[in-house]
Amino acid sequence: MVTISNLLSPKSYEKFIMYHELSDTELLNLIFTEGDRLGFDYVDEAKKRQQSIVPLLCDVLTEEENYQWDGTDRWWSVIHAVYISGILGDSRSIDALLKASRYAQVYGIDWLWDALSECYSRIGPAVIPKLKEYISEFKSMEDQNILCEIIGLWNLWETYPETRKEIEEYLYTVLISPDTTYDLRADLIGDFAQINRTDLKPLFEEYYEKGEVELETLSREDLDYFFDHVNEPPAFRYDIEAFYRPEEIEKRQERWLKEDKKAETEDLEDYILENYNSIGRNEKCPCGSGKKFKKCHLPWAEETLRELREKEARLEPMEMNRYAVTMERQSESAIRRFLTSKGMTPLFQQLKEKALEVIKAPDDEFKSKGFLSYFEPIFSQITFKGKDELEDFTKLFMDYYNALAHQYLHHPRDEKLIH
Repeated sequence: MVTISNLLSPKSYEKFIMYHELSDTELLNLIFTEGDRLGFDYVDEAKKRQQSIVPLLCDVLTEEENYQWDGTDRWWSVIHAVYISGILGDSRSIDALLKASRYAQVYGIDWLWDALSECYSRIGPAVIPKLKEYISEFKSMEDQNILCEIIGLWNLWETYPETRKEIEEYLYTVLISPDTTYDLRADLIGDFAQINRTDLKPLFEEYYEKGEVELETLSREDLDYFFDHVNEPPAFRYDIEAFYRPEEIEKRQERWLKEDKKAETEDLEDYILENYNSIGRNEKCPCGSGKKFKKCHLPWAEETLRELREKEARLEPMEMNRYAVTMERQSESAIRRFLTSKGMTPLFQQLKEKALEVIKAPDDEFKSKGFLSYFEPIFSQITFKGKDELEDFTKLFMDYYNALAHQYLHHPRDEKLIH
């Protein structure tokens, strides 16, 4: 493995490397040793050797160990292997890029998420069969597992008009598959809305009615917005070449220095805040200045803790409201699915309208009638299999009602939720 001095600046670095004198293996090994400092000269040399370098890049991407962070420049090898493969656009790298997508999920490497969909589109229509196969295999898992591949298809849809029919027909089959997760279905519904497939509106409405769309991913309001205001493909284009520009390389090196200094400062500040009550006022400050704590970081710690308490007090109501919205959406979908299983899908709208009526009812009316009296005519229409099913539905409905009620801050029983 070739070792190059790390003392050279990004601007002068390439001048000292005669890439054409290196063997293919020696050239490849530089992606393991030079971190994120390689530039356009390296990419140009890879282009000249495309026939021989692509298989070597694929080998890098298929080895899981390369994705595991070890604190050295070796970790950047998979970034370079993906980016250069995308720039080369060679169909031989398809399987390796799909392997990189899986490992990117396992190890949470967002540098790869940014680039993969663009890499697929650079290869061209030849990648479509492999993307379809990959998506079909993983569509019943978390949708993040195949997000890059779906966006890759939309990139191709945008770039190659002749592929649009095939891509839309395939993604439609994924959307309607019973194995597709509710959040993935929501993503796809949003995608079709963005390209203005109004012919699919009735189908989308049916999924919402049955509770088979993740509302946290795409609410009905979001869907209406996409149809009414967005008229562009859900593609994501990414400038892979920019990674190798001298100014970008220099920016990254400055960023790493700043982050290292920031981490050191944050470690010290975290220590002081965590041990605020145990550091004596007249003790030497932990920062190493030699000053007493009261003359150094104590005023800062007092002010910071005060600001944190105020911020927490401000954020708590917002977080509670956000939680209420999430709970409302989750329980609504679950209730819709339950009613659909009973053949009573339309009943949900009656439940919602009655819940809002109760929430807004005057306090004296609510007390005189009692909570259950409002809903008994609706509940009596549902046939429960037994006590357990009844209890499960009751808990589900109360979660929905309380979440809905929480969002009406001025309703008569403001902080007295029904339990």
